[in-house]
Amino acid sequence: MNRENHNEAPTKYKMNEGKKREILTHLKQADNEVLHKKRNKIPLIPSLGVGFAALLIFILFASPIMDPLYDGESSQKDTTLSQMDQETTQVLEKMMTSKDVTISLFNENYKESEGLNQVTGMIDISVPSGLSNELKSLQSSFRVRVSNENISVMSDKYKGATIFNNESASGLLKFEINLTEEEATQLKEKNVDLSLYAYNDVEDTHTQPVAHSNLKTSKELEKLGERPDAIRDLFTSKKVQLNVKNLKLTKEGAQDKLTGMVSLTVPSSINADVKPSSLTYTVVLNGQESSSISKKYSGKSIFFRNQPEKAMIPFEVLFNGEDATHRIEGKAGLYLNIYKDENTPLWNSEESVRIKTLNLDNIYLDPLTSLRLAVVQEALETTDITIEDYVYMNSQTIIQNEKYKSLGILYVDLIKSQKKGDIKPYVYLDRSQTKGYIFEKKKNGKINIYQILLDKETDKWSISETIYAQK
Repeated sequence: MNRENHNEAPTKYKMNEGKKREILTHLKQADNEVLHKKRNKIPLIPSLGVGFAALLIFILFASPIMDPLYDGESSQKDTTLSQMDQETTQVLEKMMTSKDVTISLFNENYKESEGLNQVTGMIDISVPSGLSNELKSLQSSFRVRVSNENISVMSDKYKGATIFNNESASGLLKFEINLTEEEATQLKEKNVDLSLYAYNDVEDTHTQPVAHSNLKTSKELEKLGERPDAIRDLFTSKKVQLNVKNLKLTKEGAQDKLTGMVSLTVPSSINADVKPSSLTYTVVLNGQESSSISKKYSGKSIFFRNQPEKAMIPFEVLFNGEDATHRIEGKAGLYLNIYKDENTPLWNSEESVRIKTLNLDNIYLDPLTSLRLAVVQEALETTDITIEDYVYMNSQTIIQNEKYKSLGILYVDLIKSQKKGDIKPYVYLDRSQTKGYIFEKKKNGKINIYQILLDKETDKWSISETIYAQK
């Protein structure tokens, strides 16, 4: 960890012009003496002594080690920036000031444990692809500073090559700043700032930064990472627009799968502490009895780079062997859950942001599901049977699951008795899974409804009654 005052430039040795002229005069005189003695055929050895004396004078006057301003660093580096240094400086200044670059702070936190005082966090630096390629090739580094009116503490240097090391046009900096007890105490006394500093070198700890960016101001060090209320207020306000489109219910093996596209629009004038692109999102289908949740989507991947106020979440929700149509018909709601990071929700599931209340009328259904619903609906319209508390059982689940072995045998026997053109039967069981109905539509249009019961003693299913639906 390095503590330093970044308002003072490190002292570098630079030879005084008068001293240079003095040394050159001594060397010229020494050369004249050698030439004069050589012409008078004086032995060369004494003249070498004169040259040695001149060399000694050069060392005494020119060596930076004898200069009282020498700072212990290598004096070989010229104070004038090399061409490469200048190029790096220009790129870093562009990175810190360009409107096309987004620098986002997230997961920032202050923690105390067993004498360790530490500020940690992550910084996402989204840049155009061309600038990203430049940053990958240059000798640059970055440091994070936590400071207030009392004190300033810097992190170690992080090499730009390790930050911009992926294929995307962005970099991710994970930082930590260790504090002593005294430093932590001083930082707690005043509002604290977090800032990012950029350097045009990698190793030297005494160089000045070439550019910097203020990341955040927090009233209290202990509350550095707190912001759920602000985010919740934002997402539940009318300022944020949430819509869903392209809803489809399809099959994936034995599972139903709901897919769609959630569009999210956040005004560009939001509070600076609220960074929607730094959060993590999931889409949840909440029913009366159970919920299904999508995978997690990082804000970094769903927000448009050229339109940072807009995001699109192409989600999918799988139903583990359940009848998705039954869940949706039960007035299920589609919600958005938001996480501070991959594992920390900002609020509990009961407070999720509602996107839409679903019904089958606004969802595209695959042809097989549409056919099933049409057959069952036709049968229910011509009988007094209700299946409000019944759940559709996928045929693969019935046949492959050992739990339904007896029902699977009954189902297969029924299929074997069918004729060409008959529609495959549909099985519905009640919640107790002790009774149910099988709907079978024949080629001639007639629908047979088989009431089935489970004998708990023998654990076998059988048909107790056949009902014929009449139009």
